[in-house]
Amino acid sequence: LCIEALKFRGLDPVGLVFLDFGETETPADMIAENIEAVERFSGIKPAGVIGKIADFSNPSNACFEPLRRIFE
Repeated sequence: LCIEALKFRGLDPVGLVFLDFGETETPADMIAENIEAVERFSGIKPAGVIGKIADFSNPSNACFEPLRRIFE
């Protein structure tokens, strides 16, 4: 729905990043299924998943990897 709303407003997303922010870690197969579905229906390949961030004032470098894939 977010992608549809952006496109309706004339904006083309440069990439997609998933956030795994729930109480418990999302199973890898469920993440893979969601990534596949979003890519299939939107035509945009997700850059990756950012997992739990324990300390938002000092996130690990791994948190930025999906964003690097989009902007580098």
